[in-house]
Amino acid sequence: MARPLDGVVVLDFSRLLPGPYATQLLAQLGARVIQVEAPEGGDLVRYMPPMDASLGVSAKYRLLGRGKRRIALDLKRPEGRDAARRLAAAADVLVEGFRPGVMQRLGLGYEALCELNPRLIYCSISGFGQTGPWREKAGHDLNYVSLAGVLSLSASDGAPAPPGVQVADLGGGAQMAVISILAALLHRQRTGRGQYLDVAMLDGVLSWLSIHAADALALGHSPEPGTRVLGGDFACYRVYATADGRFLSVGAVEPHFWQRLCDAVGLPEWKDAQYASDPVRTQVIQAFESAFRRHTLAEWLERLAEVDTCIAPVLDVHEALHSPQARARGMVREDESGPYLRFPVPMEGVTDASSAGSADPARWRLGADTEEVLREFGFLPEEMEALRRAGAIR
Repeated sequence: MARPLDGVVVLDFSRLLPGPYATQLLAQLGARVIQVEAPEGGDLVRYMPPMDASLGVSAKYRLLGRGKRRIALDLKRPEGRDAARRLAAAADVLVEGFRPGVMQRLGLGYEALCELNPRLIYCSISGFGQTGPWREKAGHDLNYVSLAGVLSLSASDGAPAPPGVQVADLGGGAQMAVISILAALLHRQRTGRGQYLDVAMLDGVLSWLSIHAADALALGHSPEPGTRVLGGDFACYRVYATADGRFLSVGAVEPHFWQRLCDAVGLPEWKDAQYASDPVRTQVIQAFESAFRRHTLAEWLERLAEVDTCIAPVLDVHEALHSPQARARGMVREDESGPYLRFPVPMEGVTDASSAGSADPARWRLGADTEEVLREFGFLPEEMEALRRAGAIR
């Protein structure tokens, strides 16, 4: 069965999470992803616990590295940079996640590689993008969501809380990169030309504001605390503690869902106060907080099981991965290399074999595929031996 990205060759010079997750998605869609690591150490994710003792790498690296081939290439050496240029000349897509200007200083920027390969789609993922006053500023996910205004939206009755999932890395960076790469491949199919993609994680997260941005731009300021319908300011959209210290999320935004919830919880007197202003707003919240604390989470789930309204338990990650819905959808799979998450959208040509793992520890070592990949790209044995003597490959 043909896969969506059969024949597409991706060079992945990125590390940690945004770039590797983006290229993992491309691998699941059938692309041939070649992960380029430094000969000394490689990607830091290799060593982040917990470790997979049977494979000699971390569980995180195993999941992100499924279906990829691994080469070790020293870009600090001229011989390594020359080899990288030869690889790029025959690739379809290049993904890198260095700070702006690094690849240019190595002679591996888009302008230089485009001369060798005008069809190359070159994707740079960075925190702030290649332009602007913050372009060289250091940062991580928490900093990007802070500067995008997203973190301020998590504040409810207290200080903003860091999100448990890397929103900027995965959503603003990796997914925006994949969307752009797929669009660029389609554009190249029509025009024959590649292009440069400047993916800024801050920009990506800003675009996620959508309805919040619409409100702020229309009002000329951010919504005031106590007025945010989807920010935890009203009883109908909030997280409540139960008697056993667990939590229940309520998302009864529509009036009919809210009214059913009021009846089910035993608070019918608040049916007409869903979006009331203070002091009534606070009184409604307190009434629901008190009500939910009277029973355990399991008791509330049983009591509300047949009520057509929007409630859900707050599951931990292990519970979520093993929920009846996740099992029914087959989200968690396992092959000889261990458990993994399938591509989230079932589609023709995307199967478990699209990015199969391996149980052989040798397939996961640093530079496991260097010689094989270079040979496929036309390097002669004596050229590879020269690169090895120069310390440019491993």
